[in-house]
Amino acid sequence: MVLEQAEVQPGIWLPTFYQYDFVGRKFLFVFEIHERREESRYQRIGPPNEALIAIRRELSQNTPTR
Repeated sequence: MVLEQAEVQPGIWLPTFYQYDFVGRKFLFVFEIHERREESRYQRIGPPNEALIAIRRELSQNTPTR
């Protein structure tokens, strides 16, 4: 497992990259899990009432995809 973090605000560290690779066996069955994820563009919204406004604004700008 690999986990990288960055300080997005003073004293607040959030993950920017993580990757894990698991291989195992349960009885006769072998399983593998591989995941790689990169995160960026963290944005501080504020208290819950400001967060709801920001979420509603973002949802109204995006049209649903089929």
